[in-house]
Amino acid sequence: MSFTVKEEEIFLACDFTNRVAVALSNARWEEQLYYMAHYDALSGLPNRLLLKDRLQQALARAERQKNFLWLFYSSIWIVFKYINDSLGHMVGDLLLREVAQRLSRNLRSEDTISRIGGDEFVIVISHFENSKESFSVTTAIAKKNYG
Repeated sequence: MSFTVKEEEIFLACDFTNRVAVALSNARWEEQLYYMAHYDALSGLPNRLLLKDRLQQALARAERQKNFLWLFYSSIWIVFKYINDSLGHMVGDLLLREVAQRLSRNLRSEDTISRIGGDEFVIVISHFENSKESFSVTTAIAKKNYG
């Protein structure tokens, strides 16, 4: 039994293959663009844009469920400036990555930590039934991260 392929069929197969390759390439490019638009390049944490979205969602959920929300702002400006000035920006970048990892390590998956500026971090923790619960959770996080 012999099988013959027409030139038109080869052309259609090549065209289809090229279209699939372009679609996959576009999907990867869109994922990269989304990541670059919503995440900090140095720390890998959500940036201001994604923080705004997640904070709006957390506020709406807290209002709907009558729960508490905790928002924490942290800046390591004094330490960061000293390290950058004395040891260089490369060491400063390592410090920022380490701070981001340590803060992230102690949060739940539904919580958000964001790097919003050079040495500024914002943490959003939600789903607290009462203020006593929020105090105990946030105190534990502060002790783990800040001694």
